[in-house]
Parts: sequence; C-alpha cells; structure tokens
Amino acid sequence: MRSCALVWSFLGLAYGGLLRKSVTQPTLEEYMGFAPEEEPDWQSLLNSTYDNVSTVSIESANIICPTGVQANLQALKARSLQGPVHAPTHPINPKQSYLFVIAPPYTGSTALFSLLATSPGVATLCTAPNTVNCEGQYILWNNGQVPYHNRWAPEFPTDWERAVASYRRYWDMAKPVLVDKSPSNVVKTLHIAEDLERRGHDVNFVVMTRSPCFMQAGHLTGDAATGGYSVLAEAMWQTLQRAKGPTAKSRAVHIRYEDLIDDPYAVSQKLVKFMPQLVSLNPAYNPINEKGGEVLAFKNTDRAKSIVDYMLQYGFVSADHAQVPPVYGEAMKRFGYNVNNNVRKPY
Repeated sequence: MRSCALVWSFLGLAYGGLLRKSVTQPTLEEYMGFAPEEEPDWQSLLNSTYDNVSTVSIESANIICPTGVQANLQALKARSLQGPVHAPTHPINPKQSYLFVIAPPYTGSTALFSLLATSPGVATLCTAPNTVNCEGQYILWNNGQVPYHNRWAPEFPTDWERAVASYRRYWDMAKPVLVDKSPSNVVKTLHIAEDLERRGHDVNFVVMTRSPCFMQAGHLTGDAATGGYSVLAEAMWQTLQRAKGPTAKSRAVHIRYEDLIDDPYAVSQKLVKFMPQLVSLNPAYNPINEKGGEVLAFKNTDRAKSIVDYMLQYGFVSADHAQVPPVYGEAMKRFGYNVNNNVRKPY
C-alpha cells in the first residue's frame, strides 16, 4: 500500500498536524496529495471511485438512505437514570485479554472507545505522551516500529508482541482488559491475531461499521493508503469471518455505529455479554479527559459528551447522503444495512 493521501481533508490535519517532533511529518500537500488551494472536485472523486470498484450482484439502482437516526429520547433518558449496564456474571481473576477496537477513521470509534473506557476493568493508553485520541499507533510511530508513511501497511509493526510490550508502559497492568483503538489496525487484524495468539495471549476485536449513508464523501473514497470504504469494509468482514472459523482462537463482535447512537444501552449489553471482564459500561459517562488523554478537538466540544448526553442534546443524527451508489450494496448487506429502496430501516 502506498501512503500518500489523496482526499481525506480532515485526516491530514488530525493525524499529521498533531504529531510531535519525534515523527517525521509530511507537508499538508504531501499528506493530502493536493495543495490547500487545489481542493478537489469531491463528486468527481466519488464517481471515479464507483467506476473503479468491481460490480456487485445487487440491483443497479442507487440505494435510498434513511434521513437519519432518531433516538427515543424519553426512553433513553429514563434508562440513563437506572445507571450502567452490568454483565450478568463476570469471572473472578480473569485471564488478561487484549481488546482492539476495529473501525476506520471518522466512523465513531472515539465514541465507542469512550464507552469501553467507562468499564472498571479496562486499561487505556490515554496517559501515553505524544499521542492523540488515546491511540496506540502514535506510540509505534514515535518509537519507530511503524513508519509514518507506511502506517496503513498490514506488515507494520513486524512483531505485535513487541508492539504491545511498548503499550504495557502505559496500560494499567492490574486491569483485565487492555484496549487499543487505532484506525490503521483495521487492515492488521490477521497479523495481530497470529502474533499474539502464538504467544498464548487472549485476543478480541470489536468491529464497528458505519453505513455509507452516514459517511462524508471524502471518507468514502478514502486514499491510496486505505483504499476507501470498500477496501476497509472487506478487511472488517474478513476479521469477523476469521473469528468464526473452526480453528480460530481470537474472538470478534460486530457493532454498528447507527445502533450505538440509537440505543447505546442495547449495544452495551451486547458488549458485556461478549466480554464479561468488562464488568459494566455506562453510556451516560465519558471518562477520557479524566484519564488524561489528549483527544482531538475534545475539550468543550461534542467529543466531550457521553453518547447519552450527545443524543439528548441533538436527538437526531442526519444522514450524509440521500442515496448512495449500489457499488456499496454488498458490503452494506453483509453488515445488516438495508439496501431495499422501499424500506428505509434498518439504516
């Protein structure tokens, strides 16, 4: 994979602009693939991406999107007053486990991570210096295990045992669940599982998808490094399928962004059932600032809110598109999204 970015206008600012001196930083032009005054024609890029992706076996008509996600605010508020979601049972002195949040950039992974961080059993990387969004990938860039310009290459880091050894300096090793949320891990899950399982570690993945209807055009088309939605959706699908294999040791659970904001308590229940070591999760709480993490645009913004507070304030999250081309239909069907133009739900 090449690493020069083409179209993600915010990614260069978020990841390039906030890196510290210990990482060789590209210029904005290098990262984005065009000068700021040469902003591309987003629709042309979107059309060209559709043309270059293989045809899928669904109807040729565009897929009609829902208008948005409308949470049941009365029910959400009432449930929030009852406190966190608790695991039915949880093991005493459980084996320490790795939990990797697998989600592309700008798909809501920080909200999911914030929810996981409410667990009393979770250790995060929020105290690590020179990082953003509590993401371990910054640690690996800074110590040279992952070349910044090849950060999306599946082969880096070359040894995940060594990578998590770097993380252990910042994880609270008294906790049973060690969490990393790094977007580039979307394409690295096979390598992660093979390296860590070989050393006898317990490896788990939370795979979160987001409908193309709720993604901005630039994030759908992606760049030369990531390949865009279709490539990353295939990687996430393979992660879920591998975990179902007869010889699989790692486990994976699938979460949809739209479900997370529609009913975060149901999603929390799914997560604590998948991993009882989490003990409890609280969608009405966001602890990242308290944990010391430097989170992109976090303080005094919507990122500082819990999922519950965000939805109670806004109530409705609009879709980014009225319709999307059918090239995304196969991936949407795999992840349980509606592609029937006559029915708008589920999302």
